[in-house]
Amino acid sequence: MMGVAGDVPSKDEGLLLRAMTFNILHGSIDEWPDRRDILFDVLENHAPDVVGLQEAMRFQIDDILAARPEFGEVASSNAGRTNDEYVPILYRTERFRLEESATFWFSLTPDVPGSRHPDNYWARRCTWAKLVEKESDRAFFVYNVHLGGGAIEHNVQLLAQRVHDRGTQDPFVVVGDFNAAEDSNAIRYLKGEISLEGEMSPVPLVDTFRVAHPDAVDVGTCVGCDDGPKIDYVFVLPGTEVIDARILKDNLDGIYPSDHYPVDYVGIFHVPEPSSLLLAAMGSGAMLVYRHRGVFRRRGVFRRPGVFRRGTCPPAR
Repeated sequence: MMGVAGDVPSKDEGLLLRAMTFNILHGSIDEWPDRRDILFDVLENHAPDVVGLQEAMRFQIDDILAARPEFGEVASSNAGRTNDEYVPILYRTERFRLEESATFWFSLTPDVPGSRHPDNYWARRCTWAKLVEKESDRAFFVYNVHLGGGAIEHNVQLLAQRVHDRGTQDPFVVVGDFNAAEDSNAIRYLKGEISLEGEMSPVPLVDTFRVAHPDAVDVGTCVGCDDGPKIDYVFVLPGTEVIDARILKDNLDGIYPSDHYPVDYVGIFHVPEPSSLLLAAMGSGAMLVYRHRGVFRRRGVFRRPGVFRRGTCPPAR
């Protein structure tokens, strides 16, 4: 075990879980086929139980589910100014059943579909799900987000409040692309280090990667920007065991499945009794290179500079 994020709240054996956050880069019909097999293999080789996707187009989600039928989808709403992107959650249907799910919007009216904060260009959303392990009947929640824009400090306050108000003591995981560096006010607030608008977070979170790798440097999560900021995260509740956490750099001959690295976490949630667990999507990660078994097509993959090869950092979205 790499570490424990605070005092373990119970002595039960716990629920072993691997969670991943993965901004897969909104695709086009022309270029997506040239990288999708590499992405499929990331999911096969690292075998996450739950995945939070960001920037996922409908046809990309459909292709992933066809290639990896072990996953079910917690669909996100596409209402509002979203560029036709979704923030869905994928989960292993053989192990878990979906009990409840919904979407809320990072706005002044978060339950109004398609609403957005005046300082956000895009309609930012959170998809959440309550999943139950079939064998043990233990439940948990998953939150998947794609944040950014001028209202991010407002948005993280809303996120923390919604997690706090989930109405159960069950554990949870929050995953996503936050478009915010580790030293930003937004991330420091989520970790309980500072207040915003005079208030501390009602539910301080723990960055699983930093539990496993407290002194790591060059942890940028955008391809080609290893010395840049880490903006993708997997957060859990204090008291959650962290077995491992990685920024995954799987590639084929220097070609990457997205402009973000996926980030994963392996750990144990301690649940006092069968109940609920919560998961949320935010990051990218693990430094492995593997042999790609599918047919690889180079043509057309790199026509947009800085997206798949190491090089210039892509703009935040």
